[in-house]
Amino acid sequence: MGLFRFDSPIMILIGKIADFIVLNTLWVICCIPVVTIGAATTAKYTIAMRILRDEGSGVIVPYFRAFKDNFKQATVIWCMLIPVIIFCVMDWYYIREKGNDISHYYVAAVFVFSMIVLCVCMSVFPFIARFKVTVKEAMKAAFILSFLQFFKFVLIALIEVGTVIAAIWYSRWFPLVLLFGTCTAFYFNTLVCVKAFRKIEDKMGDQEDVEGSEEKIFHDASPEEDRIS
Repeated sequence: MGLFRFDSPIMILIGKIADFIVLNTLWVICCIPVVTIGAATTAKYTIAMRILRDEGSGVIVPYFRAFKDNFKQATVIWCMLIPVIIFCVMDWYYIREKGNDISHYYVAAVFVFSMIVLCVCMSVFPFIARFKVTVKEAMKAAFILSFLQFFKFVLIALIEVGTVIAAIWYSRWFPLVLLFGTCTAFYFNTLVCVKAFRKIEDKMGDQEDVEGSEEKIFHDASPEEDRIS
């Protein structure tokens, strides 16, 4: 039957879902030491973006190769983010302890700041997974991307939060709910990044074409200028 051919759309979709589940499992395992979260997340997005862009096949071996290649830079960025994340967690703990005694403006400020930090975390690792940039350039790009895609990232973050709440509420189905919810949020976040990065790559390609044309013009013009001189 056509639907169940290896190259049919439904089988390709099932294959991609399976790849995302394997990726998520590898990510959880590699995040256990905590300090490796940055490298594990970067490797996860490296392979996920390749899957969505149909760039190569395989998951496990390419994942660990990407983990190794991006370990240093991703770990530096993760270590920079840890104090900020701890600061956010401490703020929410403070809000929880104070209860109704705390100002609504303070809660709103902490919420906005936390969302910005979360959006940066959701964009910086995919960015270094796709582009070869410095740490400074990666953080700058992550802030810009966070503002451009802010509402999409917030919606994805809500899926993550909803997943955790649902997993706790339906504790009997905790592993399945957590796996399905995190994979769903991961898929949408990767999709948002792929579309955003494709625009960047298109602009970079146009710029390279212009620069290449200018070099050709100067190259073609130089013999004529030599003759005139």
